[in-house]
Amino acid sequence: MNSRFLIVLVIFPIIGFSQSFELKKPNISKLKDALEQNNSTEIIYAYLLQEYENIGEKKNVKMFEYNKNQICAFEKEFLGGISYTIDECAEEGGITYNITFPRIDKKELMNWVEIMDSNDLSEIENSWNSDGTIYRPNDEGVGCYYTIKETETKSTVEVWCGC
Repeated sequence: MNSRFLIVLVIFPIIGFSQSFELKKPNISKLKDALEQNNSTEIIYAYLLQEYENIGEKKNVKMFEYNKNQICAFEKEFLGGISYTIDECAEEGGITYNITFPRIDKKELMNWVEIMDSNDLSEIENSWNSDGTIYRPNDEGVGCYYTIKETETKSTVEVWCGC
């Protein structure tokens, strides 16, 4: 009897009081409005700014070599354990984004990737690889490649766009 009580005391707080992360559905019309107002904003960053409270200033800011007034890389944190990094400093290296969330159901994250990709400005058709970890152009050429990586506590989407 005491062992059952002890199990309830240990398990209940884990199940009953643990916070679960909610991946908010993108509001596409609001995102498109934000992108029209500021065409230098990337769609995933615009989504995070709209849906989650940001924490502090941009960190590890880097400027382009050829234009010291324009940011080419930074890190930003958002409430709930979300982090975002962007790096487009390499002249011919394309653009890399990393978005880290608390652990999310993979199918939910795959759906989010598809929504975000379908609303960027490119018309390149993408599809998932066989194990559902890479969303890439059908011809595996120019475009954006989304890679999902998971740990026990985190889900990360790495995005590389280039030609």
